[in-house]
Amino acid sequence: MASAPTPWQPSRILDPIEARKSGSRVLRVETDQGEGFLKAMGADNGPHVLACELVGTLLAGWLKLRTLQFALIDVPEALNLRFADGKPVVAGPGFLTRAEEGHVWGGEEGELEELDNPEDIGRLIVFDTWTMNCDRYRPANGATLRQNKDNVWFSEERASRGKVVLMAIDHGCCFTCERDLTTPRLQSSVNEDRLFGLFPSFRPHTTRGGMLQVVAEVEAVARSEIEAMIARVPHQWQVDASARREWCDWICRRAKSIRRIIEREWPAAQMTVS
Repeated sequence: MASAPTPWQPSRILDPIEARKSGSRVLRVETDQGEGFLKAMGADNGPHVLACELVGTLLAGWLKLRTLQFALIDVPEALNLRFADGKPVVAGPGFLTRAEEGHVWGGEEGELEELDNPEDIGRLIVFDTWTMNCDRYRPANGATLRQNKDNVWFSEERASRGKVVLMAIDHGCCFTCERDLTTPRLQSSVNEDRLFGLFPSFRPHTTRGGMLQVVAEVEAVARSEIEAMIARVPHQWQVDASARREWCDWICRRAKSIRRIIEREWPAAQMTVS
């Protein structure tokens, strides 16, 4: 596999390039270290989505998933940026990811044979279930089926010749499905028992043993590690102290509850007696 990219820490946004009409309200911008994709304050989905994006990305990285390089960057008022719907961007900290060479998954199972990191398919499913990420693959039971192949990203930069690397991207819909981080909402969803992230084409690339190994890693997460991730959320994103505690509780409780979901979906082989 190709080596990891060099460190990326842009300090300034220079110019807007494109405001995209996407659910994530993203803007493509030029920075002092090349192009990037900016998620900023002022969008109609609120600042808590930015907090979810940051903590979700940190959590994915902790689980050894490959993530896009990112930076928290100041968005000055003088840039006068606007979202695709015409709303002005609010000055303050934004979440910026580096533009990377690659492509979205076309949906064919054969494409998965080109992965340098096929073991990350199972990791991604466990991660999506842990964080209740509704924006990659959300099952239909009790909700509308969502299959968003655009959130299955293949990096070409990090791969060996002729291969691609599966990346974990777009985490704004983790935890609350793009709604505010409020105590009642978190308390009501912590025991959600749906499996997230399992495209039908993913299942042949998973095993019970492999899935349970990732679950064991999740179960071992320390509360202090989650607290440190949440502490990185800027105060301008309006997640107060109470919401931060409840959020940390939610993540830790989910870590202890997803084993039953994985064991149900990947049952032990039944022994037969002759």
